[in-house]
Amino acid sequence: QESLTVLRASADQAALAFALAVLGYITTRLGEFQEARQHTEESLALYRMLGNHDELVYCLVTLSYIHLSQGQYKKAYHLSSEGLAISREIGAPLSREHCLLSLSAAASYLGQYAEARRWAEESLQISQALNHRSGIGYALKWLGVISHKLGESKRAETLLRQSVSQFREIGDRPLIADALVDLAVVTGDSGAESEARQYLLEALQKALETQTNHTASQALVEIALIEMREGNTELALELVMYCLQNPSTKRETIERVESLHVELITQLTPQQIENAEARAQTKTLERLAQEILAAG
Repeated sequence: QESLTVLRASADQAALAFALAVLGYITTRLGEFQEARQHTEESLALYRMLGNHDELVYCLVTLSYIHLSQGQYKKAYHLSSEGLAISREIGAPLSREHCLLSLSAAASYLGQYAEARRWAEESLQISQALNHRSGIGYALKWLGVISHKLGESKRAETLLRQSVSQFREIGDRPLIADALVDLAVVTGDSGAESEARQYLLEALQKALETQTNHTASQALVEIALIEMREGNTELALELVMYCLQNPSTKRETIERVESLHVELITQLTPQQIENAEARAQTKTLERLAQEILAAG
């Protein structure tokens, strides 16, 4: 951020575009989506002006993920499609891999699972050919998510375990946390709630360590679902209410939270609801997460 002031005063538009793109990527991973969108859109405009197609593609992919986080799935799909067309034209396999992954995610959110699987499988082939470990992990993750959506629980669990293993090998804690949440959803839906809880606690710990608050929110929502199933409805509501007011919570998570919220308030008294809301409003993410981790 400090470099932006210097670069804006200079005539080096390429350096400014690069700095903005890096900031956009970092803030996207941290879940600071509003700031990320601002930086990435400015970088994208500069790269369009400069005609730098390779870097332009990366901006399109980052912007696609930002729109995905905000529930703007069709916009994300179009951005990824544009990036894929450019990457095919310039013959950039790594850029194509990134575009295929974001396109797979967008198609999945739009319910186009056969198409989403096709994009993810093509991305996996490229990642394996390049030995790009994070790309392999991402492709396996989305293939697992898609399999779960299609009711293929065993396949989904196998793919997500492989994804977690890939991310563990490269030591990327935010990606480990993200994949663990998806694995927890699959194992929890299969009835292995104790195992799912352990995955969620690890994901929550890693999200706290890396300040990836959107992943922490996802983990808290899934923990809330387990607490509700176990009869701890007031705690579940506290977690849900916190995630609803957390600005870094992704749109897909909010949709899940709202459904849980409706179900929970029918099981509690007005006083219990008031108490849960009061606790959620006074706690930071760190305090709430530490309480959950301490309880185990």
